[in-house]
Amino acid sequence: DTALLPHDTFSFLAFAKPLSSTFMCGIIVFATQVAMLVFLTLAVFQTGSDGNRIGVPPNVTINIRALQIFTLVLTVLSQDDIHQSLNVFYYGYEEKSIQDSFRVVPSRYMWSFSLILRLAEGMFGLIATFLLVMTESSAKEILLNFTAITFISFLDDTGFIIANWGYFGKTLKESARAVKMAHRSPSNDKKKFPRVVFLLSALAGMFFFWGFIFYKQANGDY
Repeated sequence: DTALLPHDTFSFLAFAKPLSSTFMCGIIVFATQVAMLVFLTLAVFQTGSDGNRIGVPPNVTINIRALQIFTLVLTVLSQDDIHQSLNVFYYGYEEKSIQDSFRVVPSRYMWSFSLILRLAEGMFGLIATFLLVMTESSAKEILLNFTAITFISFLDDTGFIIANWGYFGKTLKESARAVKMAHRSPSNDKKKFPRVVFLLSALAGMFFFWGFIFYKQANGDY
């Protein structure tokens, strides 16, 4: 993939002027995603009690344990915003390419801001998925929660597609087209960030806490 920036609304923040319609589109989509994740996460804590703050069920069947493992692995592999953030960081900041593609004065701060928000939303999605998966004892509810988080995570991609179709006005349509047309410099050889290490670390962290909860369930602590 030679795209300079991912095709999502977070990319608008990398080059748009603050408070412009393009910039605000990226902020509004991010705020919507975070708000929905917060509501889901708060719902988890509201079902808890003293000693079991997130409402983990006392025990679950082997089938549910297997589904938990499958869902957690699939969550890490399919979390698009984390993968896109790692790709952006992997290739690094390309000042000249940004300047040539968007006809703006490049800002490393705005590029970093875009990257941080995308990564933060992706990590929040992972945490919310873990909480929702571990607090359900029904296969149907686990899959519905996974689907809900996936939908929220792809709102930035959906917003970009709608902007590209022109539903948000001419300015956003032109911004989306500019992102689609922007490409990295062929001479970029910065590829030194070990992306797989980050993903394996995220997966290891999730399974550490999965094992901790499994141990407490088996020990009768819930």
